[in-house]
Amino acid sequence: MHKSKVGKIRTGYDGFGNLVAQTGRSPQRAIRSELVVVTGLAVKSVFVVIAWWGLNALSRSGGLLYAWGFLGIGAFLTGLIVGYLMKRKDPAVSVGFLCALVPTLVFSAIAGQGSRAPIGWLIFVFLFAPVDVLAAISAIFGRSAKPRMFGVAALIVLILLALVSASIYIVAPTVHYGDITLTGNQTMTIEMTLESSRYEQHGNISLSGNASMTISGGEFDMMQDGSMSHLISLSGDSKMNFKDSTLNRVSTFGSTGSASVILYDNANLTLERSAILGYTLISYNSSTMLLLDSILQSPTSAHGTSTITVSGSTYQSWQISGYEHSQINVTGSDTGVFYGYGHSDLMMTNSKSLGLLVSEMSHQTVTNSRIYKVAAEGFRGSIVFSGTNVTDGMTVDDLSDFYMSGTVAFTPLPSFESNGTVTRNYDVGAAPNIQLNVTNSETHALLLQTTSSATGTASFDIAFTAVNYTNTCLLNEKPFSLASTTPLIYP
Repeated sequence: MHKSKVGKIRTGYDGFGNLVAQTGRSPQRAIRSELVVVTGLAVKSVFVVIAWWGLNALSRSGGLLYAWGFLGIGAFLTGLIVGYLMKRKDPAVSVGFLCALVPTLVFSAIAGQGSRAPIGWLIFVFLFAPVDVLAAISAIFGRSAKPRMFGVAALIVLILLALVSASIYIVAPTVHYGDITLTGNQTMTIEMTLESSRYEQHGNISLSGNASMTISGGEFDMMQDGSMSHLISLSGDSKMNFKDSTLNRVSTFGSTGSASVILYDNANLTLERSAILGYTLISYNSSTMLLLDSILQSPTSAHGTSTITVSGSTYQSWQISGYEHSQINVTGSDTGVFYGYGHSDLMMTNSKSLGLLVSEMSHQTVTNSRIYKVAAEGFRGSIVFSGTNVTDGMTVDDLSDFYMSGTVAFTPLPSFESNGTVTRNYDVGAAPNIQLNVTNSETHALLLQTTSSATGTASFDIAFTAVNYTNTCLLNEKPFSLASTTPLIYP
């Protein structure tokens, strides 16, 4: 046998009896390397399955965290085993890393399947793939580990896996698959505790007749699976109550579509110190919603003769709409934009609103409140203000011709399109039984005359259009305008 600088050269006979040199690893060693790769892939694949379970067991950010943790533990154990089996003569670090990475890429592709983002799977690759660096690190340790040290390290990893898995059972919610349907006089109460503070509903909820359902004390998650939009429907005289709880619209990966709570007939929905996040609220017929000291985050609309009452609540929705002859009552709340259509009626007291968009024959009564902006679009109804501030003015379109009364302060001056009209009512405080003359400050033309009452009060109307809405008028020589705070005091 001849020795060279590159080591020993093995010789042997080929199939024709000729003496030849043999290079490369022995067949036994090659088989061992292939088995190590298969073992590494198998170990990480087991953890991928566990990570998928964790991802779907919690379904939200907690599920992502658990999946990330399982994949990290799996990567560490994969690298440890590959490094220990391959030892020093083989590329254990790169093999361990690849054995951990390949199953992670498969996991990311499955998790991102059906995502709304066209490259949703890449998001999961960037989220989960970095944990496979742990495989490269543990492979370095595994290459030099003695059997006892390897056994201790593997045991620690498995104990950690058991603890993380057990914690899922502790925090995992109660899960119900299928629709919940209550009819007649049936009742159902879901009361969540500290040990089980979440409930997952994979299906619709339907209440009819005199049925009632009460949810209290935790998170109630309506799971939106795939393209399904699970709804909550109340009809008849049914009732649904949320107490100290939260209704969440939770999207599983790849889910689409919106979700709604819909009330018909005389049904009632009551929230007490609760929240509705991600669900649109819609009331029809003579149904009622009572929202007390709660938080709402989605559009809400009232139709027919239904009523929505909001008290002490924060309304983060951009749109709260009234249609037909519906009524919306808001007290002591912080709200979004109100839309008034048909003959709907809004009563707002001691509240803040991003704005009023008023239309058709709707009616608004706003007392001791602050509104960011008022917009009139095809509005022919009326607005009654009392002690109210409008901080970003009012716009009046061509099709609007409405009546406005009460005490209000506008900043800045309202703006008009060419054919819009506002008939502004002014209350006056003056000396008893005196004549009051209203004139144009520029032309001194007399616009109207009236007389104060025996108690020193008076009232008159002035129609403002795009032609005169910037004019200043005089009340017995005291100036006022469309945007003036009322009542007007003279002298």
